Amino acid sequence: CQLTVKAQDVAGNSLGQYTALSNSSGIVATGFAPATFNLKSGAQYTVEITDYKNFVFDHWADTGSTASSRPISITTATTITAVFQDTALVLNPTGGFAGTTVTVNGTTFLPNHAITLTYDGGVLVTNPGTITSNSTGGFSVTFQVPLGSIGPHLVQAKDGTNTHSAIFTDRSN
Repeated sequence: CQLTVKAQDVAGNSLGQYTALSNSSGIVATGFAPATFNLKSGAQYTVEITDYKNFVFDHWADTGSTASSRPISITTATTITAVFQDTALVLNPTGGFAGTTVTVNGTTFLPNHAITLTYDGGVLVTNPGTITSNSTGGFSVTFQVPLGSIGPHLVQAKDGTNTHSAIFTDRSN
């Protein structure tokens, strides 16, 4: 049976994370996501996917498990997806209500570059009003969560070359 292991960031962008497949004898195969492995039907394996640079494992999309190593046994072709947080864009808090003030810290952007911050694709009003990365590619700003719908919202920062993403969860009623 074929097992395909995919990796993506919270925005759904594909990532090429290193993946290892093991059984009771040790590592039997490795690859970079998306990686496809041939497994013996019904046999027990362990899949492990690793962090790289600012992409840190968050959860498996199918189970919600937050362990980057997981047991797996399949009898048909199966695809699993690992979801990673992009630590180059950090929101605090990561959830709340419309009107909540959110602090955004960005790193690994181009030094001394204009940054555009969006919420579900719409440009945000921030404080300060103009965002420019510092000499090491970092910045810190705040914004107020706009009125919208309950659930996850995509926050992205772009400098013309780099795009980093985070999710804010609106809990308004």
